[in-house]
Amino acid sequence: MDAVSERYPIYIVDDDQNLLKMVITALKAYGFSVQGTHRPKEALEHIQHHHPAVVVLDLMMPDLGGYQILDAIRSQPELEDILVIILTAQGDVASRIEGLERGADDYLSKPFDIRELQARIRSLLRLRRVQDHWREAYEQVRSLVYIDELTSLYNRRFFEEHLIVEFARARRHGLYLSLVLMDLDNFKQINDTYGHPVGDEVLRTVGRILRHHSRREDFPCRYGGDEFTIILPLTPKRGAILYAERIQSTLQASPLRYQGEEIPLLASLGISTYPTDAEALHTAQLLHLADQRLYRAKAKGKGTLVFEE
Repeated sequence: MDAVSERYPIYIVDDDQNLLKMVITALKAYGFSVQGTHRPKEALEHIQHHHPAVVVLDLMMPDLGGYQILDAIRSQPELEDILVIILTAQGDVASRIEGLERGADDYLSKPFDIRELQARIRSLLRLRRVQDHWREAYEQVRSLVYIDELTSLYNRRFFEEHLIVEFARARRHGLYLSLVLMDLDNFKQINDTYGHPVGDEVLRTVGRILRHHSRREDFPCRYGGDEFTIILPLTPKRGAILYAERIQSTLQASPLRYQGEEIPLLASLGISTYPTDAEALHTAQLLHLADQRLYRAKAKGKGTLVFEE
C-alpha cells in the first residue's frame, strides 16, 4: 500500500453487508486504503474521529439515513474536506439534485460497476491532492509572513493582527482574554559579553520554552528584540498569572551553558486581562496596560511580575 493511499483513506457505509464486503475487497485490489461498516451510527462516530478522505455513503439505511450522515458531515467545519459519494437505488434526477445540493461531491446509482466507482474516487482524489498542494503552499507562505525565523514563534505582524481578532471575540461573547508582555533581563549584557550568536541561542531557548508551556489555543509571539507577547484566549487573570510564573520558573531553571559558564535566564513580565481590567476597553488599551506593568516590573528588579495597579 503506497503513501498516497494511506494519506487518503476511503470509508464505505452501506447496510447491505454483501455489497459492503464486495466494494471493500474490490477497492483494496485497486490499491486503496479502505474500511467500512453496515451500521450508520458507528459510521458517523468513525467519520468524526478519523476524518477519512472519501466517504462512499448509501442513502437508504435504517436508524440513520445517508442524508442525516451527510448533513452531519457538512455541518462540522473540521470535516469540510471530506469528499462524499452518494450510492442509492433512487436514480431519478430529483434525488441526485437533492444529494448534490446537500453537499455530496458525486452521485452513483445502484446497481453500479465497481470500475466506475474507483474511477470516480480517483477523479475526486486528484482534485483533493491539488487542493492539498495549494493549501500546503499557502501555509508555507503564511509561515514566511507570520513566523519569526529565529524563535519559530509568531511574529509582531501576526500578534498585532490576531490580538484584534481575539479581543473582538472576547468582547462579543463575554469571554476572558489575557495578554502577557515579557522582556528578558540582562539581554544586552549577554550580547555584549558573549556575542550575538549566544544571544541568538538565548532567544531560541526562550522560544522553545514558550512553545512548550503554551496551549494549542495560545499565541506566543516575538514582539521584537528580546521582548515577547503571549495572547491567552479564554484565560482569566489568575490563569495568566500562573502561566507567567511557570514561564519565569522554567527560565530560571534553564540557564544557558557556554564554555563552562552558566548564563542565567531571567525575565520581567506584565499582564493585562479583559474584562477584569476596567480600563482595557480595546486592543490598544489592553496592550498599553500590559506594557505599563512590564515597565514597572523592570523598574522593580529582575525576574519580576506585575499584574495589577
